[in-house]
Amino acid sequence: TCPWKTNERGRARQVFKVNEFKAEIVRNGLSVDEFCEKTGIKRRTFARRMQDGNFGLDELHQIKSALNLSAERMAEIFFA
Repeated sequence: TCPWKTNERGRARQVFKVNEFKAEIVRNGLSVDEFCEKTGIKRRTFARRMQDGNFGLDELHQIKSALNLSAERMAEIFFA
């Protein structure tokens, strides 16, 4: 399936598995604040990304590194 959906404004947005992403943060023993500190993603930005799913490439690299995720696992979560 296509990893992009159109929101109410007609803009494409990335579809990802929010609960799987949250589970990976917990599996790594991190709180959201700790995760944000580790990745350098501001807490407000993180909250916005969780709503719109619009993570940038740099943010995805930071997430992959911080959570020690394989490329396959990243694809499962962010490109479902």
